[in-house]
Amino acid sequence: MDFAGVLRAASAVALSCIASMALAQGAPSLAGTYSNLSPGAGAGDLNGYELTLLPQAGGTYAVLQCAQGAPSTPVLAPVHRMGDTISFEIQQPNHACNGVYSATLHEDGLDLRGPDGQSQTLPQRPSYWISHTGRVAPTPLESANEPYFRALNASCPDRNLQHLPPAQLSFQIEKFEPRLTPEQHKSVDRATTQRCDGAIVGSGCGNVGFLEAAQRDGFLPKFVQFVCGQPVKCSGPGACSGQ
Repeated sequence: MDFAGVLRAASAVALSCIASMALAQGAPSLAGTYSNLSPGAGAGDLNGYELTLLPQAGGTYAVLQCAQGAPSTPVLAPVHRMGDTISFEIQQPNHACNGVYSATLHEDGLDLRGPDGQSQTLPQRPSYWISHTGRVAPTPLESANEPYFRALNASCPDRNLQHLPPAQLSFQIEKFEPRLTPEQHKSVDRATTQRCDGAIVGSGCGNVGFLEAAQRDGFLPKFVQFVCGQPVKCSGPGACSGQ
Protein backbone atom coordinates (compact mmCIF):
# COMPACT_ATOMS: atom_id res chain seq x y z
CA MET A 1 0.00 0.00 0.00
CA ASP A 2 1.39 3.44 -0.93
CA PHE A 3 1.58 6.39 1.45
CA ALA A 4 -1.68 7.91 0.23
CA GLY A 5 -3.36 4.54 0.79
CA VAL A 6 -2.02 4.39 4.34
CA LEU A 7 -3.38 7.88 4.98
CA ARG A 8 -6.80 6.91 3.63
CA ALA A 9 -6.96 3.83 5.82
CA ALA A 10 -5.74 5.66 8.93
CA SER A 11 -8.19 8.51 8.36
CA ALA A 12 -11.12 6.11 7.98
CA VAL A 13 -10.20 4.19 11.15
CA ALA A 14 -9.67 7.37 13.17
CA LEU A 15 -12.96 8.95 12.13
CA SER A 16 -14.83 5.69 12.77
CA CYS A 17 -13.43 5.48 16.29
CA ILE A 18 -14.23 9.14 17.00
CA ALA A 19 -17.80 8.76 15.76
CA SER A 20 -18.29 5.61 17.84
CA MET A 21 -17.03 7.33 20.96
CA ALA A 22 -19.35 10.30 20.44
CA LEU A 23 -22.39 8.08 19.90
CA ALA A 24 -21.54 5.97 22.94
CA GLN A 25 -21.61 9.14 25.07
CA GLY A 26 -25.00 10.17 23.65
CA ALA A 27 -23.63 13.18 21.76
CA PRO A 28 -24.58 13.81 18.13
CA SER A 29 -21.69 12.81 15.91
CA LEU A 30 -19.97 15.68 14.12
CA ALA A 31 -16.92 13.66 13.18
CA GLY A 32 -15.76 14.24 9.65
CA THR A 33 -13.72 16.31 7.26
CA TYR A 34 -15.29 19.09 5.21
CA SER A 35 -13.19 20.56 2.43
CA ASN A 36 -13.31 22.73 -0.65
CA LEU A 37 -9.53 23.00 -0.97
CA SER A 38 -8.67 22.96 -4.65
CA PRO A 39 -5.77 24.04 -6.88
CA GLY A 40 -6.20 27.20 -8.94
CA ALA A 41 -6.28 27.06 -12.71
CA GLY A 42 -2.88 26.78 -14.36
CA ALA A 43 -0.56 27.97 -11.59
CA GLY A 44 -1.25 25.32 -8.96
CA ASP A 45 -2.28 27.78 -6.25
CA LEU A 46 -4.34 26.25 -3.46
CA ASN A 47 -7.53 27.98 -2.36
CA GLY A 48 -10.38 27.31 0.05
CA TYR A 49 -10.83 25.75 3.48
CA GLU A 50 -10.53 22.34 5.08
CA LEU A 51 -12.25 21.73 8.41
CA THR A 52 -12.08 18.53 10.43
CA LEU A 53 -14.44 18.14 13.40
CA LEU A 54 -13.28 15.88 16.24
CA PRO A 55 -15.81 15.02 18.98
CA GLN A 56 -13.98 14.27 22.23
CA ALA A 57 -15.03 13.49 25.80
CA GLY A 58 -14.62 17.15 26.80
CA GLY A 59 -16.26 18.64 23.73
CA THR A 60 -15.79 18.98 19.99
CA TYR A 61 -12.68 20.48 18.40
CA ALA A 62 -12.12 21.93 14.96
CA VAL A 63 -8.90 21.59 12.97
CA LEU A 64 -8.93 24.32 10.33
CA GLN A 65 -6.65 25.00 7.38
CA CYS A 66 -7.23 27.93 5.07
CA ALA A 67 -5.55 28.68 1.75
CA GLN A 68 -5.34 31.80 -0.38
CA GLY A 69 -2.67 30.81 -2.84
CA ALA A 70 -0.72 28.82 -0.24
CA PRO A 71 -2.06 26.65 2.60
CA SER A 72 -1.77 27.79 6.20
CA THR A 73 -0.58 25.55 8.99
CA PRO A 74 -3.56 23.66 10.53
CA VAL A 75 -4.85 25.14 13.78
CA LEU A 76 -7.00 23.66 16.58
CA ALA A 77 -9.96 25.39 18.28
CA PRO A 78 -12.86 24.33 20.56
CA VAL A 79 -16.30 24.23 18.91
CA HIS A 80 -19.59 25.54 20.27
CA ARG A 81 -22.78 23.97 18.91
CA MET A 82 -26.40 25.08 18.89
CA GLY A 83 -28.64 22.79 16.86
CA ASP A 84 -27.29 22.55 13.33
CA THR A 85 -24.98 25.55 13.79
CA ILE A 86 -21.44 25.48 15.13
CA SER A 87 -19.01 28.30 15.84
CA PHE A 88 -15.36 28.63 16.79
CA GLU A 89 -12.63 31.23 16.90
CA ILE A 90 -9.02 31.05 15.73
CA GLN A 91 -6.62 33.19 17.76
CA GLN A 92 -3.00 32.47 16.94
CA PRO A 93 -0.18 35.01 16.54
CA ASN A 94 0.05 36.15 12.89
CA HIS A 95 -2.02 33.20 11.66
CA ALA A 96 -3.70 33.52 8.27
CA CYS A 97 -6.94 31.90 9.53
CA ASN A 98 -7.51 34.18 12.54
CA GLY A 99 -11.08 35.24 13.23
CA VAL A 100 -14.55 34.02 14.16
CA TYR A 101 -16.19 31.27 12.10
CA SER A 102 -19.69 29.83 12.03
CA ALA A 103 -21.05 26.92 10.04
CA THR A 104 -24.43 25.42 9.30
CA LEU A 105 -24.43 21.65 8.95
CA HIS A 106 -26.47 19.91 6.28
CA GLU A 107 -26.76 16.43 4.82
CA ASP A 108 -23.84 16.70 2.38
CA GLY A 109 -21.49 18.97 4.30
CA LEU A 110 -21.61 22.45 5.79
CA ASP A 111 -21.75 26.12 4.85
CA LEU A 112 -18.82 27.95 6.47
CA ARG A 113 -18.93 31.70 7.11
CA GLY A 114 -15.48 33.18 7.67
CA PRO A 115 -14.21 36.39 9.30
CA ASP A 116 -14.81 38.29 6.04
CA GLY A 117 -18.53 37.48 6.21
CA GLN A 118 -18.44 35.36 3.06
CA SER A 119 -19.95 31.87 3.00
CA GLN A 120 -18.50 28.85 1.26
CA THR A 121 -19.90 25.35 0.95
CA LEU A 122 -17.55 22.62 2.20
CA PRO A 123 -18.67 19.15 1.11
CA GLN A 124 -18.01 16.30 3.53
CA ARG A 125 -15.26 14.25 1.90
CA PRO A 126 -11.80 12.79 2.56
CA SER A 127 -9.02 15.28 3.21
CA TYR A 128 -7.55 16.99 0.16
CA TRP A 129 -4.14 15.86 1.39
CA ILE A 130 -4.99 12.15 1.28
CA SER A 131 -5.17 12.21 -2.51
CA HIS A 132 -2.38 14.76 -2.99
CA THR A 133 0.29 13.64 -0.53
CA GLY A 134 3.07 11.79 -2.30
CA ARG A 135 1.81 12.54 -5.81
CA VAL A 136 4.41 11.94 -8.51
CA ALA A 137 3.83 14.93 -10.76
CA PRO A 138 4.46 18.31 -9.07
CA THR A 139 2.19 21.26 -9.80
CA PRO A 140 3.60 24.21 -11.81
CA LEU A 141 3.74 26.15 -8.55
CA GLU A 142 5.85 23.47 -6.87
CA SER A 143 8.14 23.18 -9.90
CA ALA A 144 8.70 26.95 -10.00
CA ASN A 145 9.21 27.22 -6.24
CA GLU A 146 11.78 24.42 -5.95
CA PRO A 147 14.81 26.27 -7.45
CA TYR A 148 13.64 29.57 -5.96
CA PHE A 149 13.36 28.14 -2.43
CA ARG A 150 16.69 26.36 -2.81
CA ALA A 151 18.37 29.65 -3.76
CA LEU A 152 16.68 31.49 -0.88
CA ASN A 153 17.87 28.88 1.62
CA ALA A 154 21.40 29.22 0.29
CA SER A 155 21.41 33.05 0.36
CA CYS A 156 19.42 34.04 3.45
CA PRO A 157 18.23 30.93 5.34
CA ASP A 158 17.51 32.79 8.60
CA ARG A 159 14.84 34.95 6.91
CA ASN A 160 12.46 32.07 6.00
CA LEU A 161 11.37 33.95 2.89
CA GLN A 162 9.92 30.81 1.32
CA HIS A 163 6.90 31.59 3.53
CA LEU A 164 6.09 34.88 1.77
CA PRO A 165 2.37 34.87 0.84
CA PRO A 166 1.65 35.16 -2.91
CA ALA A 167 0.62 38.83 -2.63
CA GLN A 168 3.88 39.80 -0.90
CA LEU A 169 5.97 37.84 -3.39
CA SER A 170 4.10 39.63 -6.19
CA PHE A 171 4.98 42.95 -4.54
CA GLN A 172 8.69 42.01 -4.48
CA ILE A 173 8.47 41.04 -8.15
CA GLU A 174 6.92 44.41 -9.01
CA LYS A 175 9.77 46.22 -7.24
CA PHE A 176 12.35 44.09 -9.04
CA GLU A 177 10.93 44.32 -12.57
CA PRO A 178 12.50 47.74 -13.41
CA ARG A 179 15.87 45.93 -13.22
CA LEU A 180 14.94 43.59 -16.10
CA THR A 181 16.19 44.06 -19.63
CA PRO A 182 13.62 44.55 -22.42
CA GLU A 183 14.11 40.95 -23.54
CA GLN A 184 13.64 39.68 -19.98
CA HIS A 185 10.45 41.74 -19.72
CA LYS A 186 9.12 40.09 -22.86
CA SER A 187 10.01 36.65 -21.53
CA VAL A 188 8.19 37.35 -18.24
CA ASP A 189 5.15 38.70 -20.09
CA ARG A 190 4.95 35.57 -22.24
CA ALA A 191 5.31 33.25 -19.24
CA THR A 192 2.74 35.06 -17.09
CA THR A 193 0.25 35.27 -19.96
CA GLN A 194 0.56 31.53 -20.47
CA ARG A 195 0.24 30.70 -16.77
CA CYS A 196 -2.65 33.10 -16.10
CA ASP A 197 -4.73 32.01 -19.08
CA GLY A 198 -7.96 30.73 -17.53
CA ALA A 199 -7.00 31.65 -13.96
CA ILE A 200 -9.87 33.14 -11.96
CA VAL A 201 -8.27 35.08 -9.11
CA GLY A 202 -5.03 35.50 -7.23
CA SER A 203 -1.48 36.61 -7.92
CA GLY A 204 -0.06 33.08 -7.91
CA CYS A 205 -0.18 32.50 -11.66
CA GLY A 206 1.86 35.66 -12.28
CA ASN A 207 4.39 34.62 -9.65
CA VAL A 208 4.78 31.20 -11.27
CA GLY A 209 5.26 32.73 -14.71
CA PHE A 210 7.89 35.14 -13.37
CA LEU A 211 9.84 32.43 -11.51
CA GLU A 212 9.76 30.15 -14.55
CA ALA A 213 11.13 32.95 -16.75
CA ALA A 214 13.74 33.86 -14.12
CA GLN A 215 14.97 30.28 -13.97
CA ARG A 216 14.93 29.81 -17.73
CA ASP A 217 16.62 33.14 -18.57
CA GLY A 218 19.20 33.07 -15.77
CA PHE A 219 18.15 36.04 -13.65
CA LEU A 220 16.80 34.02 -10.72
CA PRO A 221 20.02 34.52 -8.65
CA LYS A 222 19.73 38.29 -9.16
CA PHE A 223 16.10 38.24 -8.02
CA VAL A 224 16.93 36.12 -4.97
CA GLN A 225 19.71 38.55 -4.05
CA PHE A 226 17.21 41.40 -4.35
CA VAL A 227 14.58 39.68 -2.18
CA CYS A 228 17.15 38.77 0.47
CA GLY A 229 18.17 42.43 0.57
CA GLN A 230 14.68 43.61 1.48
CA PRO A 231 13.65 44.26 5.13
CA VAL A 232 11.32 41.25 5.21
CA LYS A 233 11.39 38.28 7.55
CA CYS A 234 8.97 35.40 8.10
CA SER A 235 8.35 33.27 11.18
CA GLY A 236 6.08 30.76 9.44
CA PRO A 237 3.67 30.31 6.50
CA GLY A 238 2.03 33.67 5.81
CA ALA A 239 3.52 35.22 8.98
CA CYS A 240 5.87 37.83 7.51
CA SER A 241 6.76 41.36 8.57
CA GLY A 242 8.36 44.23 6.70
CA GLN A 243 8.16 45.28 3.07
